[in-house]
Amino acid sequence: MRGVRFRFSRLVPAFFLSCIVTASVRAAPPPLDVYGQLPGFEMAAISPSGERIAVVGVIAEARRLIVVDKNNEPALAFVEKHNPPAP
Repeated sequence: MRGVRFRFSRLVPAFFLSCIVTASVRAAPPPLDVYGQLPGFEMAAISPSGERIAVVGVIAEARRLIVVDKNNEPALAFVEKHNPPAP
């Protein structure tokens, strides 16, 4: 019984020490502007034949409709949505 108590008394401080060390090694939180960014793409759809994929995405701070061939061909269309100027 004494041997079990002796091993346990050594494990408890080692456990708490490992918790302290891992808590201090955490990565820094991401900057706040990351949370305010628009998603890279939204509203994806596949053509009935399965040959093309259409996605609404953000390119150069503008929302665009992008149509891509399934064989990784270059984009077939970029349609930019024009937003009216804010009053």
